[in-house]
Amino acid sequence: MVTSGVSQSSAQCGELIIDFGIGLAFLSFGLAIRLGYAKRYFLVRGPAPFFGPANYHFIILVGALFLILGLTALPGDVQTRQDLLGYVFIPSFILAFVVGLWQPWWLKPKWIRQLKENHPDIYPFLREAAQEEVDNDRKKADEWSAKMDTVETQNEWVAEVRKRLGMPEPRTTEATENSEKH
Repeated sequence: MVTSGVSQSSAQCGELIIDFGIGLAFLSFGLAIRLGYAKRYFLVRGPAPFFGPANYHFIILVGALFLILGLTALPGDVQTRQDLLGYVFIPSFILAFVVGLWQPWWLKPKWIRQLKENHPDIYPFLREAAQEEVDNDRKKADEWSAKMDTVETQNEWVAEVRKRLGMPEPRTTEATENSEKH
């Protein structure tokens, strides 16, 4: 009888450690991207990588879900754990799913929001242009990341990309108006 309690306790402890570890890893990585410390993942090649800009907001949500799942391992009795799963985790999962589909602006990195808002006509081409410019060179990736730090350097880089791609400058001063808002 005692061995059963010990093994159940060990399993709960293992579940807590694993869930919290995975949750903290995803949450930390997602926050690093959200705060602009990991701009390099914008340069990852491929059709739709998991760590691509369209999925940045999911990384934080997945981390939060794992942390909530870890919390369900804390209570000792099965009924309380089931109640937490039913009343806390499942609604959180549904909320994360809805927020994931909605893609709220506040979960996206500021520098990506600025590029998208200030240059909507060329934004779909910017990721590929950045990948070609950097071409897996770490030093070039660092230089490119530095260009994304301010609206002014973003605008200069976008102007270079426009010239390189043979795209005309936008007719309105939309980019200037939007950059003044930030």
